[in-house]
Amino acid sequence: YLGYRQTEIFDGRLLQKMFIPQKYQSSSLTPSASQSMVEKVLDYFEEHQPYLDNDLRLSALAQQLDLSVHHLSQVINEQLGKSFPDFVNEYRVEAARKMLENPEYEQQYIINIAYDCGFNNKTSFNKAFKQHTGMAPSAYRSTAMAKAKKSLKKRESI
Repeated sequence: YLGYRQTEIFDGRLLQKMFIPQKYQSSSLTPSASQSMVEKVLDYFEEHQPYLDNDLRLSALAQQLDLSVHHLSQVINEQLGKSFPDFVNEYRVEAARKMLENPEYEQQYIINIAYDCGFNNKTSFNKAFKQHTGMAPSAYRSTAMAKAKKSLKKRESI
């Protein structure tokens, strides 16, 4: 009966708390400082778009934000629940997604869009794009363009 009431016993959460040391356990970063840092990082990404730089590194971003590399990594891991590459790729994929949906970029090669959004190669772009959207970039573009053309025809007929 207790197993049904306390599911953490069976799904491993209790063992994880008891036996696996928590990452960043000895960090000097307070929860409030961590929260303000994550806000600073998110604001910086929205305003300055550092993810468009295909050479962006954790150390360079930490320097730009005047944060320690360790604290920046901790904030991204704990507050956002992601690794640094996943965090950056999320922004890159979102930028690529917007371009692939835009009829102005319909004639541009997908690989050029990938490079413009900060990816270094086709393989990492395709993998990240599919991971975040569930579709290959070419399929995503085809679907988006079909919707855009259908919407345009509907507006013209009104």
